[in-house]
Amino acid sequence: MTTATGDVVYNFAATANQNPWALADGGGGDPFAVRNGMTAIIDSNALKSDYNNNGFVCYVAQAVDQAAFEVKGETLKSSGSFGDQVGVGSISSTGNGYIVYINGSQLRFYKVTAFALSQLDSTETTAHSALDVISLEYAFSAGTVTLNFKLNGSTTVSRTDTTSVYNGDQQPCWFFNFDDSNGGGFRSIAIDGLSAAGVTIDSTPTDIRIAESRTIRVTAPTTAMTTGNTTVKINSSGNSAITPSAVTNISGLTYDVVYTVPDEYAGLPYSATGYGIIVATTDGSVTSANVPFLPNTGNDYVTLTDVSATDIESSPALEVLDQVEWTNAAVIDIDSEGKVTSSEASATFEFRVWDHDDSTWGDWSEATFGDAEPSDGGGITSAGLTSAGITSAGLTRSGLSS
Repeated sequence: MTTATGDVVYNFAATANQNPWALADGGGGDPFAVRNGMTAIIDSNALKSDYNNNGFVCYVAQAVDQAAFEVKGETLKSSGSFGDQVGVGSISSTGNGYIVYINGSQLRFYKVTAFALSQLDSTETTAHSALDVISLEYAFSAGTVTLNFKLNGSTTVSRTDTTSVYNGDQQPCWFFNFDDSNGGGFRSIAIDGLSAAGVTIDSTPTDIRIAESRTIRVTAPTTAMTTGNTTVKINSSGNSAITPSAVTNISGLTYDVVYTVPDEYAGLPYSATGYGIIVATTDGSVTSANVPFLPNTGNDYVTLTDVSATDIESSPALEVLDQVEWTNAAVIDIDSEGKVTSSEASATFEFRVWDHDDSTWGDWSEATFGDAEPSDGGGITSAGLTSAGITSAGLTRSGLSS
């Protein structure tokens, strides 16, 4: 008898019967999830499948290191007892991954695609006793997945996969194939190789736009994420934390965090290169790769490189490195010298200036292109349009608040 050991261990030797198993019954916040229609039960001090279905039990409470981890199980049956196959391995929430399973003395490696099993190479044989520990050691490097089958900690057989490999979203799992008396199962299970990264980012939005909802997908190692314990920031300096509008559980401890960056986000100019998205929660914080930070859809911006002949008058005066944001960008264009052009003979737009000296946005002001003389109120009107390109001159920024 060899009990499975590792970073995470569940030993059922003294666990009463449960149907379904309370830690995988779908009640929310469970450390385990069942896949492919299975019901997990505890029967006769062992983890098993329900008596009429097959599938996977996956550990979802903590992420594993996607470069190297090991999944273990103390089996009930010996190599002389066939039927009720059990296996160890990993799959994603959509059923893609790898397992190795034993059926009597038969040993088979499988690639799993959408929960369907496809055997990798030929069947092997292995002699083992009841309550031996079988394990699958998973390793990923340079596009290759290496799978090592271990018996009581010693590698006996290996396989590799280099074609459309599965990596990045693997969850430790235990496989059950009921076809006899349901005698197959695990007295204990264990995992080695929990991720040391803490909170991890699974996906980011393609951009961040002012006043528009965006979603970032995050996995926490131990603690469920909520709108009450999670915040989002863009860049690390001078910005207030944003409370998400929603934190939606995807599976296990993976969540979609929905947030909106408010208008005039403190101290932050627009950037096509972008900034890191910082997600903080109970288990720690994580910063994404840079994501472009852009105005609201329909607006555009420019960073000024020369203000010696700008069409825009501003108080304080415009300076190089200031930014101008404007609306109606499908019609209006402002270049890096502050020159304003329009593709239509009559067009109204609003603009505002970001002062690079104090990192603040000014109030919105309005300008109208047309043939009329400048108006007295309600904003700014530009006159003196040319027939080609419709260039304006003398736009004055005069304090229209948004």
